[in-house]
Amino acid sequence: DQKVAIEPAAFVVASLADNSAVAANATFTSHASASEYMKARVRDNPELAGDLHVIPSTEAKRAA
Repeated sequence: DQKVAIEPAAFVVASLADNSAVAANATFTSHASASEYMKARVRDNPELAGDLHVIPSTEAKRAA
């Protein structure tokens, strides 16, 4: 028997410019949690409005 490991879904708050995570702690297990984090970041720094988005972790740019 072969078994396939499936990773749970994860979502990242990332920069629109290059899909890099905005912080090391910007990965969440739900889209809703990631969206709340993004809204809080924009609330704390309005200049980020329009610069962030929530994407599946598989689409995020990997750190070098």
